[in-house]
Order: sequence, then C-alpha cells, then structure tokens
Amino acid sequence: MKRKMHLTAKVPNAGAHRLAWWLGAQGDGAFDALASNAMIDTAMIDRIIAGQLLPGHEIGLAVMQATDGAVMPRDFYRASDRGWFERPAAREVDRMAA
Repeated sequence: MKRKMHLTAKVPNAGAHRLAWWLGAQGDGAFDALASNAMIDTAMIDRIIAGQLLPGHEIGLAVMQATDGAVMPRDFYRASDRGWFERPAAREVDRMAA
C-alpha cells in the first residue's frame, strides 16, 4: 500500500529524520514492511516520525533491526542538525563525531 509521510515543519529528532529517509528509499510498501518486521503499528511509525512518540528500548531495537542499522535507538534522543530534505549524515561520520 502506498502511504504518504506527514512531516512536521521542524525535524523532531535525528531518528525521525533517518527513519523518514530510510522509508523514502525503500519505496512502496515500506511502512507496512517496517511495521511487520518491527512488530509495530503503522500509526506508531507516523507518530515516531512526527516526534509525538519517542520509542523505548524494545521498539528502538526492533526499528534498528528492521532498518539494518540505518536507524539506531539513540538517534531518537539526539537533535537533528538537518532539515527534512537534507540527506542524513553517513553513519561513519556519526561514529567519528560521537
């Protein structure tokens, strides 16, 4: 099923930013595939991207596994230094800055 992301004016956190980009790169069916693989509801994914919900440890790990590490649990607790339309920094750069 094709879904649209409803993005807020400001990126709420780095995890939401990375997740939105990951979903966009996956194409049609990404929301449903992520929901199935992470065992969460698609409405929860919407709320995570909007910044209305910060995933706890279990959900954060499930998202990390479902995205093959593109989105890490700690990303949701860090501010994003980029706008929605700017590609997230490469993960290697992130590790060096940590």
